[in-house]
Amino acid sequence: MYYTYEAPNSVAEAGTYKIIRIPWRNELSTDNALTYEHRTYPVKNLYDVDTTYEEVSMIIPKGYVLAEIPQSVNYVNPSAEYAFSVMVKEKDGLTLLTASRTFIKKKTFIEPKEYQEYKAFYSKAVREDRRQLLLKKVE
Repeated sequence: MYYTYEAPNSVAEAGTYKIIRIPWRNELSTDNALTYEHRTYPVKNLYDVDTTYEEVSMIIPKGYVLAEIPQSVNYVNPSAEYAFSVMVKEKDGLTLLTASRTFIKKKTFIEPKEYQEYKAFYSKAVREDRRQLLLKKVE
């Protein structure tokens, strides 16, 4: 399924820099069930869909470049997987930034013995999902 949309609040300015927040359609959110130190009962995984794949392409404004291309990540856990990557390429005189991510839910319930490992995994996935990219002026 493909969507075309505008995300007017995805770019913030800080002096001569621009900061881009990738406008995921289904951004991972914090889960209150994962705030506890220990669990006695299983945690239900929030997502109803077992696999989410999103790819967002944006045109980088003329006169700007991505300050740093983030390294791709691939987190694997017995209960879920998360992957994130960013590519930049030139096409028809425009600089195109493409970010992609995949979240795969392998289990509906996270057992108490799996909780700590899943909590750490999910925290890293949320942090990547909320990653911001810095654009700087071309020198």
